[in-house]
Amino acid sequence: MEKVTNMEYIKAQEAWIKENNIKVGDKVFITKRTVDFKRGWDNTWETVMCEFVGTEQSIILFENERGILLSNGFRFPFFVLEKVNNKVESATTSDLVRQASDAPSFSAQSDYAARQAKWIRKHNLKVGDEVRVCALPTDNYVGGWNGISADIQETCLFYYMRIESIHPIFGIYLRDKKNYTLEWFPFFCLEPVKPVESKKTINIPEGTLIFHWRNEENPQKGGLTAALVVDDIAEEIIIGFAFCSKKDNFSRKIGVEVALNDYSNYYEETTKPNGLLLKLLKHKNGISAVRDIIYEMAKEKPAFKATGLK
Repeated sequence: MEKVTNMEYIKAQEAWIKENNIKVGDKVFITKRTVDFKRGWDNTWETVMCEFVGTEQSIILFENERGILLSNGFRFPFFVLEKVNNKVESATTSDLVRQASDAPSFSAQSDYAARQAKWIRKHNLKVGDEVRVCALPTDNYVGGWNGISADIQETCLFYYMRIESIHPIFGIYLRDKKNYTLEWFPFFCLEPVKPVESKKTINIPEGTLIFHWRNEENPQKGGLTAALVVDDIAEEIIIGFAFCSKKDNFSRKIGVEVALNDYSNYYEETTKPNGLLLKLLKHKNGISAVRDIIYEMAKEKPAFKATGLK
């Protein structure tokens, strides 16, 4: 038997949605269980999902080949669902409570929804904005969040993600930069990432070389900038460093500004004529060697350790 592709599943699900006039908020009845990846469904059937067979759930989100996200927090394939024909009012927070014994109480969910809404307003966040995963939830349903911590992979910690969807009790649904959808996160495990806006220009002296090094494990965090000013007439080289801790966002512009203001700290030891560096700079292939030498000089400074560089 020929395998059904994900694209065929998507088309079949879209046809089912159109035929039954299904929309977010509608109630569906889970008729039966199925098996992993059946009929092009790109997901797995977890044992706990069997507990919801024979129950009614509200539709939260359509997720193409991953299935349909229901109010119990799981994604089901369309072919195990039937629309509940009786008239259903718009979904409310109480409709979306997980049908599980350890789910948070309604009051806890309401408190979570209010705190999340306040956090979103404070940081002026919306779908499409970038956030950073700064922590992982310690347990299921922690803090009134109606989510399961086991669904979240530990490898996403410290990743930068785009907001795909916002739900009052399920939290923030994220998608990484490779367009792969992850899971629902509680807002208190995220931090907003806003671009630094600055109209200030940096006056870089003539004959200045700028070198940057980023943290390979996490290029967004930690790094080093070196500003090297060459005075050919006086045959002097002045060097300034800017060390960025691995706990802070790395900014090339800020690094240049700090390094250019750092000359005084190294004046006595670096303004003496340095024949090797001067010769290398005059050689057409010498810049790479100069960069390596400057890096070794930076490694001797106490602040280097905090950058996370090696």
